[in-house]
Amino acid sequence: MPRAAFQQFLERFPRTSISMMGVRGSVAAVLLILLAGFPALPDASAQSLVQWTEPAASEHRSETPDEIRIRFSQPLDPAGGSLRVLDRSGKPVVAGDASNSADNRELALPLPHELSDGVYTVQWAATPSNSGEPESGFYAFSVGSQEIPLVSSPPESQLTDSTSWLDAAARAIALIGTTAAAGLLLVWLTVLRPVLITSGINPRGLGNQVRRLAFAGVALAATGALSAIVLEVQRAGGGIANLQRILTESSDGSAWLLQLVHLIFLSAGIAIPALWGSRQSWKMPVIGLIAAGSALVPMALSSHAGRQTIGYLAGAANQWVHLLGISVLVGALLLIGFLSTRQPETWRSAVNRQFWLRLGFLAGVSAIALGLTGLYAFHLNAGSVAALTETGYGEILIPKLLLSGIVLAVCTGFAAYLWRRSSESVPRHFVGVLAGVVLLLVTGALAQSGRLATKEFTGREAYLAQQERQEHEFVAGDLRGVLYLTPGVAGHNRFTLDLSAPGATLSDTAQTLVRATPKEGVIGQRERLLLPQDICTADGEVIDSPVARYEGEGLDLSLAGEWDLDVVVQRLDGENARIPLSIAIADATLPESGPGPPLRFDGIQPALAFLAGTAALVLGGLMLVRRRRGEGGADLYGMIAGVLLVFTVLALWNGRITHTPDAQARNPIPRTVESVETGRNVYLEHCAVCHGADATGEGEAGPQLERPPADLTASHMDSHPAGDIAYWIQNGIDPAMPGFADQLTDDEVWNLVNYLRSLRHPLDEN
Repeated sequence: MPRAAFQQFLERFPRTSISMMGVRGSVAAVLLILLAGFPALPDASAQSLVQWTEPAASEHRSETPDEIRIRFSQPLDPAGGSLRVLDRSGKPVVAGDASNSADNRELALPLPHELSDGVYTVQWAATPSNSGEPESGFYAFSVGSQEIPLVSSPPESQLTDSTSWLDAAARAIALIGTTAAAGLLLVWLTVLRPVLITSGINPRGLGNQVRRLAFAGVALAATGALSAIVLEVQRAGGGIANLQRILTESSDGSAWLLQLVHLIFLSAGIAIPALWGSRQSWKMPVIGLIAAGSALVPMALSSHAGRQTIGYLAGAANQWVHLLGISVLVGALLLIGFLSTRQPETWRSAVNRQFWLRLGFLAGVSAIALGLTGLYAFHLNAGSVAALTETGYGEILIPKLLLSGIVLAVCTGFAAYLWRRSSESVPRHFVGVLAGVVLLLVTGALAQSGRLATKEFTGREAYLAQQERQEHEFVAGDLRGVLYLTPGVAGHNRFTLDLSAPGATLSDTAQTLVRATPKEGVIGQRERLLLPQDICTADGEVIDSPVARYEGEGLDLSLAGEWDLDVVVQRLDGENARIPLSIAIADATLPESGPGPPLRFDGIQPALAFLAGTAALVLGGLMLVRRRRGEGGADLYGMIAGVLLVFTVLALWNGRITHTPDAQARNPIPRTVESVETGRNVYLEHCAVCHGADATGEGEAGPQLERPPADLTASHMDSHPAGDIAYWIQNGIDPAMPGFADQLTDDEVWNLVNYLRSLRHPLDEN
């Protein structure tokens, strides 16, 4: 790369990006020097002709400049050149022949009128006197009262979602096996075994056959869990050391290890002889029910609802109830299919009737529970039709919803049929075939659930990301990467490049560059150097990642329309790569039509409310059954169900989290030691007078306020995302806390958020 072009890189790279690099600043300096070895493209010579511009490239001016001036490294043809100023749509607002300076090295064009707020592109054309060949190029600046927007980096990395169909298959197998084993045990203990015992039939023989089916389900689940662990270890390079690291340090590995432990507990429960015989004891069946229910806990905790940082207990409880309903349906279908081919003759009368009535009741309750918990899971993971139809997550979720809808409709209809008619008229073989068909549909839905579990982001998160940025994935040799453009519209953009390669630490051995060329409107090319950057969560917390991230920002994509991008990667330990991409840049950000902040619940009480609501549903059903059959105890069941329902409503209401309109905003500044220290200084200047120097709410002005200042070190701070906290800092909280939108810049607000987060989650300064 020519020295002048390299110097141009240094001059126009935004200082804000460099300041956000944290401990990688020294590495970045080395990379800048190494970048001189980048392969040059033909159009790069036009940029090397320009020494400086006025206004500077990517500069923001609060007022319209008097003129456009460009200084060149070589004398120009005395005939001069031309300059044009275009708005973001490509429409010329000023154009004309530019005047040449006395030394023939500068072009100038006065701006005859004030420019409206916005982004403007300068197209220049000139002829160097030593070559006689005309050259051209462009750059952009912005005008207006608003500063350049502070845009956030993508949270974590899409490249961490490197799963394959093998991962999805392993998860699906584990899910199917676990629900089958747990469901068989649940239905046996609550339906089939009690019916056999009350009818005077020894359940031992049939119980041993069902137990073998349950053990087969455990074996299937263990196979899926072990396969998932093996795949994780293989991706990490294999070996005992990687196995130990994955099982103890990886969240997925720890979840699978926990699942295996619970499967062992489930196997121990299935192995209890008293569960399958005629012994009248309530203790052993309770242990069996606990073993079946606990086997579903790891899957509930590792679900998308259970992995969210806010309201995870309620989300996991909802998912556990959902899995419990699925298990009951799977267990019931397996037993129906099994009994339809091995039903003893003694089942023709009372046993048959009681079995179908109990099973119909259990299927009906499970269908209702599945519907309610499924709605809340959809709200958490998608939240809108757009998030369902316009994301990869939704493409998997839609078939699951269709299959689940058919299953729920069939189960509810069959339960209603058993409720209205005598169970003796149920045709055995027809029911067996129907159970087999429904079981296939359930298996298909569970397979889709396995695919969903491999997705790093939910439909809600993916849709919001699409509104905020563009994503362009690519593969080049052993390189796998994704280029994010934030916000991906004409104007100021942040380029974020994530790269990964097997067995390589790219952050230390690669340099990256993006070259942008518009397909029409102007002639020329812009180059943007990307520097190493830390990867953060949506809340700004810096995390370790095997993915290397590079970033740069500026007004390189200043015009709406089609652009050609070249992503150039130079590696010290591998082959260099140049990846061509074609992108479309819109004129402005589209209005957001996605889901609003989800309804979340904080604390243990809402989690218990989901369990209490399930119990209320079961007891309410029992009340209806007893009343229909004229048995006693219906009123007692109804009373207990009512109490549980009231507790459910009150616990959910008290535990609900009220979000602000900006709840889903992401922190654009990484939570580094430097950011926290900056935020601390902002806090001491503006907040300590009320909240106290230690942030516990004991400030000097606190006693005089109508509402006592909050303790910012308490657990309630973890119940709100960074967007909520930033919104309250800017807009205040009635009646006592004022807003600081006019006193603090966006950078200061987000640094302050990082400081407040660090009060409960201190950073390791090393």
